[in-house]
Amino acid sequence: MEYLIGIEFLVVEGSWSEMDFGVILVLLLMVSVIFLMRGRVVGEKTAQLMLRIEGCQVVDVRTLGEFEEHALEGTIHLPLNQLKESAEAVLMDKAAPILVFCQSGMRSGIGAKVLRQRGYKDVANLGSIQRAAKVLGRR
Repeated sequence: MEYLIGIEFLVVEGSWSEMDFGVILVLLLMVSVIFLMRGRVVGEKTAQLMLRIEGCQVVDVRTLGEFEEHALEGTIHLPLNQLKESAEAVLMDKAAPILVFCQSGMRSGIGAKVLRQRGYKDVANLGSIQRAAKVLGRR
């Protein structure tokens, strides 16, 4: 047995077995999918600069239950499952900067992508609610 990054691998005559290679491949694929779905998270300084631009809006794409449990003051609640249908009624200016956040940063990445596909020009994934609270100076 050999260990690599805390994961036990069976080594047969100095090489990984096919099963070990398959496990690693699946893990790498899962990590890649998570990063692709999440999208790139905007840096804190960039987010703070975007907030200074007149008309900048911060969108919370979490569920209603999550929003009711802990809402950040001054943010707009548009659940991800309603974003396609509701965005244009709430976010009128497609040129205004928009920062999107959720619980962990994954749904906000998807939400930012949806908004870009709907014609919004300056959309960034702010990431998790904890990060959004820090950038917004709220708890």
